[in-house]
Amino acid sequence: MTDGTFDDIADVRALDTRVDTRPAGGTQTAVSGRPSSTAVMSLIATESAMPGYVQALACGTTPGGSSNVNVDHADQTVANLAFVAFEADGSFCLYTSGGTHLVADVQGYLAPGAFDDVADLRLIDTLVSA
Repeated sequence: MTDGTFDDIADVRALDTRVDTRPAGGTQTAVSGRPSSTAVMSLIATESAMPGYVQALACGTTPGGSSNVNVDHADQTVANLAFVAFEADGSFCLYTSGGTHLVADVQGYLAPGAFDDVADLRLIDTLVSA
């Protein structure tokens, strides 16, 4: 990695829904950050209502096809590191399929052009039987 490729900022809590009502299944929750950038983020699903998944996506787009965090059962807490693209207005959304509290921490930002965001591709899904 070349100098200046990663802007390692002091960690910022961009979202914590535990201070309010848990997002319901099938909803998107907006997160704000640096416009037109890619962030390295810690995404956490906690106090889940049921099994499901969390997906980072552009607000208003249709979820599915991939996930950033998978929840196996109610009351579970699961964390994952993700590269997240902020739109020109500085937003992206977290979709929750099953209803869970969401926590999102920005670890840093990548320099423009430092990340090649390819189309999502699920390599394996152990929930699908042969």
